[in-house]
Amino acid sequence: MKSTPAENSGVLVLHKTLDILEAIKSQPAGVKLSDLSRAVGMPKATVYRILATLESRGFLDRNEDGATAWRASFLICSSPSASKRS
Repeated sequence: MKSTPAENSGVLVLHKTLDILEAIKSQPAGVKLSDLSRAVGMPKATVYRILATLESRGFLDRNEDGATAWRASFLICSSPSASKRS
């Protein structure tokens, strides 16, 4: 992933986290770690650590099978700012 001027002026991990959330939000059925890693251009280990943190804070859920696909939780999907960005 090539950095942009905006990314150079902020906290890099927040830019990475927001890139991941935007990619997940665009896939309502969920997205696998390997696909997400490829989509955002980050190593799987980095993406996984961010996903695990977001899941522990209630921002992400895993699909019902509990395995591989991640999706935005109700908390993100129902926030006022989420509807403004759509």
